[in-house]
Amino acid sequence: MSFDDEYWKKNKGGIQQQHIQAFKLIENEKNLKLLDVGCGDGTFLQMLPEKWKTVGIEKSQTAWYKCIKKGLNVYQGDILDGIDRKYDIITLLDVLEHTLEPEKMLKIVRKNADYIILTVPNMAFIKDRIYALLGLIPSELREKKGHCQYITEKRIKQIIRDSGYEIINENHYYASGLPKCLPALFATMFCYKIKKVKVSKYCSKHGAEFEPACFECEMKR
Repeated sequence: MSFDDEYWKKNKGGIQQQHIQAFKLIENEKNLKLLDVGCGDGTFLQMLPEKWKTVGIEKSQTAWYKCIKKGLNVYQGDILDGIDRKYDIITLLDVLEHTLEPEKMLKIVRKNADYIILTVPNMAFIKDRIYALLGLIPSELREKKGHCQYITEKRIKQIIRDSGYEIINENHYYASGLPKCLPALFATMFCYKIKKVKVSKYCSKHGAEFEPACFECEMKR
């Protein structure tokens, strides 16, 4: 059994902070066509208004089956294989940290939506920094998390920029009792709404490696 299937076999699901923070960024929208990538057991899809056209894609067969039993419109598959349809917005809630190439994932969905909402856990949260100083294993480094990326505020902003997007809104989650400032230190989770940046010039230096252009080079001009 794969790691994902083993995880969803034990996980009882339920609304988590990534679902709440992401929903706050779109709750005033009307008639959205939305794709939830890595939708798990479909909890976030169930939170969305019935009049919206919502679809999920999930790699784990165990999680996908839970979605089907709930009557949700969910496909089993891997977003890295690509998708054909267009959406108003794509959500990636606690997904990027589970892939070896987060920039590749964001570039793949560029043609499918202009807007993305993403959440990632903050590896550099103050509690985890203290754990590391004491020689203890921070929570985000534990094997049962299945994380391939250990993301800080600086790192996620770099991923967003290098993938050809800009941040247009944010709604981070702060642990109870901590100040709601300095997200790099006090936020336990980052939540961003990002927009695809349309650039017209192609990069002769990097060529087809970047789509539609080398955003990093555009920023330096």
